[in-house]
Amino acid sequence: MRSSKVVDLNALRDTRAAVAEMEKLPDGGDLLPPNQQTWMSLFQAFAGFASGLLGLKALRKLATRIEAAEEEYMPGGPPMSPVLDSAFVAWWLLDLPIGPRRETVASIVCDIAPVLGAPREMCEWIDVLGQSRLGVYRVEQIGTDRVRLDEVLTGWSAEAHIPSDMKSRGPLWLTRLLPPIRAEQPSDWVVWTTPYTLIGPDALAQWTAYCERAAADGASEHGERALERYFKAADDPTRWLDYIMDGYAGVAKDTGAIVLRGVPDRPRTLPHHPDYEPPAEPEDPQVRIRSRLLSLSEDDSFEDIDTSAALRRGLDLPPEPLSAEADQWMTAAYLMYGRLNQQGSTALELLRERAEQLPADERELLESLSSGWFSAFEVTRIRLDEGMELRDLLRRRKLWVRERSGTRGLDLGDVLAGWVMTDGTTVELEGGLCLVKRMFAAHFVAELRKVRDVLARSRPKLGWKKRAGLLARYVVPLQEWALARAQPPKTVNFDGEDILFSTARYDVGDWARVSTTLAELFESDGLDSFVATSDGVQIAQLKLDGTTLRVRCNSRRRLDEMKTLVEKHLAGAIVHRLDSHQDPSVQIEEAWANRTKRPRPPEDRPELPPEAQKAIEQHLLEQMRRWIDEPIPLLGGKTPRQAVRSSVGRDHVTHLLFRQQEIFTQGSGLPAIDLTEIWTTLGLTPHD
Repeated sequence: MRSSKVVDLNALRDTRAAVAEMEKLPDGGDLLPPNQQTWMSLFQAFAGFASGLLGLKALRKLATRIEAAEEEYMPGGPPMSPVLDSAFVAWWLLDLPIGPRRETVASIVCDIAPVLGAPREMCEWIDVLGQSRLGVYRVEQIGTDRVRLDEVLTGWSAEAHIPSDMKSRGPLWLTRLLPPIRAEQPSDWVVWTTPYTLIGPDALAQWTAYCERAAADGASEHGERALERYFKAADDPTRWLDYIMDGYAGVAKDTGAIVLRGVPDRPRTLPHHPDYEPPAEPEDPQVRIRSRLLSLSEDDSFEDIDTSAALRRGLDLPPEPLSAEADQWMTAAYLMYGRLNQQGSTALELLRERAEQLPADERELLESLSSGWFSAFEVTRIRLDEGMELRDLLRRRKLWVRERSGTRGLDLGDVLAGWVMTDGTTVELEGGLCLVKRMFAAHFVAELRKVRDVLARSRPKLGWKKRAGLLARYVVPLQEWALARAQPPKTVNFDGEDILFSTARYDVGDWARVSTTLAELFESDGLDSFVATSDGVQIAQLKLDGTTLRVRCNSRRRLDEMKTLVEKHLAGAIVHRLDSHQDPSVQIEEAWANRTKRPRPPEDRPELPPEAQKAIEQHLLEQMRRWIDEPIPLLGGKTPRQAVRSSVGRDHVTHLLFRQQEIFTQGSGLPAIDLTEIWTTLGLTPHD
């Protein structure tokens, strides 16, 4: 691996500039603690180079392995998966072993970087990153934005300056720490990966015993060193990803923290492990209520539950669902809130009749569930880390739902099928949900409404809420049917024309005149590059490259208009050579046909000189600057600058920027672009 002669220098050659920029970083204000801000900038440079390495043939197997893991664990946070992006990215960059020597991406970068002239300081910091590991820490709040962390078993202690969204996440965390990197904050450690909150009966004692067993496994090493090796998990690379999946116990309503229960080597303590044995009396009242409801629904007096299987056959779908998890959630929702016994009662109604026998916390939750209902809800507004405005598509009403972690994984127009509950003031998601992405939502909702109408005719004596509960068993088959039947998206520009990438090429005879004239007619878009706009919308890009001028548009009509304009002002200075057109519908149809298939391994990426990399980064940043004043369909045709003047618009723009930021930072193949300038220009608080 180290002897490979094919190396992508794309990101590494920029490390000198990255280190220099770190010295100019703002202190983060209320956004990120200073040490974390600096680590974040370093990590982006490192991750950019590491992503380039994955395009090498020598690392093709590793790239495929990472893709397979991404497909299995579906990182991004609830409701799709409890594995957070910060945990997954840290895993494949810093922990995933490669080859018999158990190298990591970080160690390979550390070996290559000095040879290519990277600054010594940068290499040392990447080595520190590579040596980091997960750990279990007792947490004590020691200030408004500071915590003390004591590692379980070893007693090692550190203090950390934390962002506001990490406050009050419980007394026991699973996270990764990084040491101070700024001289002016020498005692501030960094909580690098978003902490998981560890719970369970006597959780601290359980984890202490677990760490003792882990340390004992490395009998030939000192206990602390053995624990470090065990938590690094080179012998069992997916140990912690598997634990997060198996130990997932929900999301804390007050803080949005993901909660994990049990310890990795005791499967019976892990809620999603096949060998799980629920405690006699779970701590979470919602878990206890669900258990009681499911138990009640198993009575023989309840009607058959083969509705879903019959519908799958009728829709010509495979017998096994695409998502076993979604099918399990919808089956549980049906059993708890929809399935009827011979008297026409649901398990929820039966349990409510016995409410006086329940503990106070269960009675309170039971009332909230009883006041709720099942439906399909369209996401119409997202306020990051706070909640969402949903439109009930079956009852045609809007409601505000308190939700934290789900706001980061959803898009406007997505549809959630599930049960909501309310105490009369606050509405919350019950937890068992099925997500239908915006692109497929219209077909899904139309068919679900048809089923609702059939139920209304066939079971007219049932109230609307009971009929809605019956819909849960139809959700997953209809979701898959919508996915299979949906048509490819139609791509049009702002004028409603079909997209056709059109380019005119000219030979340049008088470069000085051409350059001066283009600068007078159009806006600059970087070195010898210009853009033409109309009513704030970009309609053409013009690139002057040596003796060639290229004019690019996204429709044939726009190209013809631009050719007329350019040839009028540059007559005698340019000579038209040819036009070319590329129809993107072919690629779209190919991608559409493979939408449910596993992605292909990444192809080798061509090497780019550092000046080209910088040019791409600058171009993307310039695009984002122009984006501020471009009409956006999702904003009702307003520009982001106009939209942020209203409360709803601010929420929409914040969400759009957050999602764009994710594209730049989470393995998209694009350079990591710092969007702080865009957030600031719009008067918004950055989210990470």
